[in-house]
Amino acid sequence: MTHENLPLIQFENLFHADRFGQKFWKVFLGAATFERFKKQYELMGEAGAKAAPLSAVADKEPPRLNNFNAVGERIDQVEYHPAHRELEELSYGNGIIAQKYQSPLVDKEKSLRHLIGFSTAYYFAQTETGIFCPICMTDALGYVLEKHPGSLPQVKTALKHIGSSDMKEFWQGAMFLTEKQGGSDVGANEARAERKDGVWKLYGDKWFCSNVDAQCALVLARLPGEEGAMKNGTKGLGLFLLLREEPRGNHRQWQVHRLKDKMGVRSMASGEVTFNGCEAFLLAGFNEGFKMMAEMVNMSRIYNSVASLAVARRALLEAKAFAEKRHAFGAPLTALPLWRSSFSDLAAEFVLLKTLVFETIRQLDKGETGDEDAKGLSRVLTSVCKALSGKFSVFAAAECMELIGGNAYIEENILPRLMRDAQVLPIWEGTTHIQSLDTLRSLRKEGVASLKARLEQALKAGAAAGAVELKAFVEAEQEKLFSRIAAVGAEDFEKQQRSSRALLEQLGRAVGLSLVYELCAAADLKEVAEATLKRLQARTHFFEGPSSSDTNALALTEEIFLREF
Repeated sequence: MTHENLPLIQFENLFHADRFGQKFWKVFLGAATFERFKKQYELMGEAGAKAAPLSAVADKEPPRLNNFNAVGERIDQVEYHPAHRELEELSYGNGIIAQKYQSPLVDKEKSLRHLIGFSTAYYFAQTETGIFCPICMTDALGYVLEKHPGSLPQVKTALKHIGSSDMKEFWQGAMFLTEKQGGSDVGANEARAERKDGVWKLYGDKWFCSNVDAQCALVLARLPGEEGAMKNGTKGLGLFLLLREEPRGNHRQWQVHRLKDKMGVRSMASGEVTFNGCEAFLLAGFNEGFKMMAEMVNMSRIYNSVASLAVARRALLEAKAFAEKRHAFGAPLTALPLWRSSFSDLAAEFVLLKTLVFETIRQLDKGETGDEDAKGLSRVLTSVCKALSGKFSVFAAAECMELIGGNAYIEENILPRLMRDAQVLPIWEGTTHIQSLDTLRSLRKEGVASLKARLEQALKAGAAAGAVELKAFVEAEQEKLFSRIAAVGAEDFEKQQRSSRALLEQLGRAVGLSLVYELCAAADLKEVAEATLKRLQARTHFFEGPSSSDTNALALTEEIFLREF
């Protein structure tokens, strides 16, 4: 018998449950555009809700590797639970990738391609982070091939399959990048390529091959004459397209030794691979291979950021839904001052990071359609988004587990899986240290002119909307940011590295606050934007405990967050 004070939380559509999100997309896209794509939001919101029980099963029944068949032949076949296949139908089958490779997003609405793709996929990611990783790699692989089609017919074939909405024709993608001796130090990679009778063949080991049985993958390998760890570093690496069945049975020329027993995202098969002369197709040679692979990595970092937001959003959603029905000390949890304060602080940081991430995606779209300033700005912000959102996903999942209490610690609840899945997000595609160093490099390469112009634009828009009392706060944060950038730029290389993490955090905070301030100009978001700024004004760093200063003013913001989230 269910006790009335122990609510069972279930959702029918995660998009419909997202009051703030619906307003946010309407502002980011424009009302008319939002209405044109609303059905896809609803479709993915329903898919995300339906995925919950399937994801729980796929997490408990992860993929298994069968190395040999009944007569002892090496097959290295990955076996999936039926729940996993149903999750693929809910995501791939509902166009989570195909929509980006078909009209109108591939032609008429290309300027919105990534914004629509990521914002709709976000609702599926709120439940299933494991399959969202292969989704990421498939789209990122397609992104690279589309930008660099060259003359290889295999590229055209791969793109056709990646963009298919027919599950029988659809191909998944992968990235075989990391090796034992290097990890993030890609220049230490040793796997090599040889040219034999006009055909490229791959040899050597890869240590982390996520989505290991994908039909196509991008692989970095040392070019002839570049053998040996660190020879010419990343310059000596070529980028190759590896197809599982071209030539037929090509996958028999590499071995999958085992699948990783991971802490989280267990529904995805990550393997250890040795290449034994499989055929591959050269996409980029000396000094170009890693540069092209970096484009896939950067796209994956944006996916990582969206997945992080999705985990945080689902955690907040679960916490609020439970707290509305759970009573303690004579009142619902949502009426208790400390609970309200903690939830509202999390919601405020979420608003900032969501705005920052999707502004970066908007700049990516602009850059893809010819705006060079936007392209540079998206490069600078991508590492910042990845680092901060990844850290926040872990923090938010843990905090929301506490907001619910002991019932959220039990595996029947979604929170334990969210926490385990979240732990990979600050690590995958480069740890926070790597993102900090990449932020330094991006600032040196791109400069700050585009960044300054964008923040000035945001400041003017917020002030014009009448949010004058918050202008001084946002303006001061911008001034502190550019002073720090100048100071770090004057340091020697070793000190710059030590300063890079603090610089990344300050960059994220100043840019995020500025963009939220700009949202004050949107009638639907003005209340949430002002409430966010007021709460974050009381929090000088990310991931702090509950706000306590000026409690009367902050308490007025709590009704807004509890209503909108």
